[in-house]
Amino acid sequence: MGLSEFFHRKKQAVPQKVLSTIYAKLELRRMEIQTLLKSVDTDDPAFFHMDPEKYDGDIEMIAQTVRAALKVPNGPIHNVMDILEDAGAVVIPFDYGGANIDAICLSNPGVPPLIFTNFDRPMDRIRFTLCHELGHIIMHRKPPTEDVDIEEQADRFSSEFLMPKKEISHYLSGVNIQKLAALKPYWKVSMNALLKRAVDLNKITERQSRYLWTQMGKSGYRVKEPAELDLPYEKPSMLEEIIQVHQNDLRYTPKDLSSATFLSQSEFEELYPVEAPRIRLIK
Repeated sequence: MGLSEFFHRKKQAVPQKVLSTIYAKLELRRMEIQTLLKSVDTDDPAFFHMDPEKYDGDIEMIAQTVRAALKVPNGPIHNVMDILEDAGAVVIPFDYGGANIDAICLSNPGVPPLIFTNFDRPMDRIRFTLCHELGHIIMHRKPPTEDVDIEEQADRFSSEFLMPKKEISHYLSGVNIQKLAALKPYWKVSMNALLKRAVDLNKITERQSRYLWTQMGKSGYRVKEPAELDLPYEKPSMLEEIIQVHQNDLRYTPKDLSSATFLSQSEFEELYPVEAPRIRLIK
């Protein structure tokens, strides 16, 4: 399994038996996708390694460097999915069977990072999760020292990547519930993430912070934010494009694809975005 998941196992509030089943399914998906990638010419992933220990733990500087390297424009990120897939990752919707897992990234040599993402979540949470996994891809390629919390580092990376300090600070002065709701559609992050960012950047006092968290709880926004503020769905496309190349350019049929991945045709079509044939032979 990926390094980040290996070190995070002991913190997962998921029974080990459930995790073992999930890991087995993920490994099968990885092998299937790796088989499909063998016939497709893809660009080398644009990801690189920055070990936080070599940069004095300056996670925010690492996030800023990655934004610059991936040519992310200033301000809010319009589409996180496109940025990750343009850089070479493959985002795969994955059914975690109700387990409390947002995503698991498998990053093996010779294969693009595969981010198996739970899409049974609000889009603002999915965006934060994807940037969290990007943080792991960039920063965590070797075992950290015992006192390093790589999940906290990945969360800091995600916050800075989505809400750069120098660009969001003035938006967070004097925030209240109404302002958080107004900022959510613009920055495309949750009200909770915006409030935490205001706390982390010392834009509100501790007393204001306690009051706002209490208000968020009383309104039910700690669990579910207003439906009218839900962000538009960002659709991953890389896996679909890989399947299309096999079907349209290499002339694979769904039966061929299922055979190549050792699945029944019905299993393959359930798991992967197969195009229905446009023309059928009339017998």
